[in-house]
Amino acid sequence: MMVADGLIQTTKYIEQPAVLFIGDSVNFSSMYLRLTQSEFPDIAIKKVATLNDARTFISSHAAQIRAVILSCQLDREAVLDLQSLVDEMPSLRPVLAYQTLDELRSALTAIEGRAFFERLSFLPLRVRMDCTVTTLRLILSGERYVTGEVLDIFMASTAPENVDLSGFSTLTAREKEVLEQLAKGASNKIIAHDLHLAESTVKLHIHHIISKLNVSNRTEAAVAYIADLAKKQAASS
Repeated sequence: MMVADGLIQTTKYIEQPAVLFIGDSVNFSSMYLRLTQSEFPDIAIKKVATLNDARTFISSHAAQIRAVILSCQLDREAVLDLQSLVDEMPSLRPVLAYQTLDELRSALTAIEGRAFFERLSFLPLRVRMDCTVTTLRLILSGERYVTGEVLDIFMASTAPENVDLSGFSTLTAREKEVLEQLAKGASNKIIAHDLHLAESTVKLHIHHIISKLNVSNRTEAAVAYIADLAKKQAASS
């Protein structure tokens, strides 16, 4: 594997699964990429500088790509380009990597529509390497990872207007447990495992939660839960 100025060369065709990082050597240094590669020996860790480079690489390795990780230090157009790329290739797992909350806010405000947001995972870069590895393992297993920082920003900017906060009092104990898991970004599969339920039962609970809170989807339900929790915490302080 050749490395020059933090850029892993991508000219050689690969047959193994791959993760593609998009950004400069400030966020994705050679050392960072080598450490990541050492933790995932069966996956090719690749890096390019721009979305155009990414498209070129993906065009030759579409079947191998498991996740595309975009640095939020790139401009808002890069986020929109990633959204367009994922629309074209639904099998891609999109990830936004960020250092600061300002970067994260800028990236989130660039997103058009909730459908893309609901597919995104997030990779904080100011954490220990073992935390990064754990997050990547979760993403590569097919799950999403959404940090509390992301939910806070999303809640502040897109809190549902028609949510019926009185609906929380009508939730059953089990529905409240499911909603708490939703607010953590857990998938139906994870919720079912943690609460010892069938996935079909989890889906039914989520349907009831959405109806009782007068929201449109699971994301709005999670945002409403966080908003209600913040309100109660503020009232008790």
